[in-house]
Amino acid sequence: MDKGSPSEVGIRKYWNQRANQLVGRKIVSARYTTKQDLEEMGIDWWYKHTVLIIFDDHSMMLAVADDEANASGVLMWYGMEGERPLPHIDLEE
Repeated sequence: MDKGSPSEVGIRKYWNQRANQLVGRKIVSARYTTKQDLEEMGIDWWYKHTVLIIFDDHSMMLAVADDEANASGVLMWYGMEGERPLPHIDLEE
């Protein structure tokens, strides 16, 4: 990955380089978050769970409502059968 800040290399290039770190990663687990997950990530104020994707290098990805992770978000999955949302679910489920 190139070094530099977004202002040095350009915003789109910078973030595309960051996103490209996902290439070649293998998904080893996909499940909804637990209350313990949220506590460990420091986002225990959320009131809904979202899908948590865990990769082979132990990195994780989850949907959030905004750049500050103020709430859980929804993943939209586009497959051969069309779009299939993976909604966030209440903590009590």
